[in-house]
Amino acid sequence: MMFGNLQVAERERKKDGKKMGAAINMPPVRKASGLLVRRFPNVPVEATDIIASNSPIYGSQAIVLLVAAEVLVRQKRPLRLRYRTKKNGKTTTAQYKLLPRTVELINRLTPVYGSKGKVIEACSMVIERVLSK
Repeated sequence: MMFGNLQVAERERKKDGKKMGAAINMPPVRKASGLLVRRFPNVPVEATDIIASNSPIYGSQAIVLLVAAEVLVRQKRPLRLRYRTKKNGKTTTAQYKLLPRTVELINRLTPVYGSKGKVIEACSMVIERVLSK
């Protein structure tokens, strides 16, 4: 199983079946402190699916949203949102553990897009167009 740049050995039985082999010693994983839990109502289901499908590439959904928000903040003009149509109007409430920088960027983009749900939708469009290539 790959975990970053380290390969973790699976435990396997010795031939006599009495003892289990030990896994390779790994350095301790540093957990990010200061994560903020935020709920975003009225996020299109397609947007949450795009964020979730790209999370293995970046490590977590929080990092995917951070990268997308950083790209979105640096764009000259806001994106035209496409998921909010009468035919395809399924929305959900998304909850993410975000870094403070991501929350700051989303709050900065909220006046541009009108709501935080629309900012998450725009982030998913950035992920789909730019980051997943």
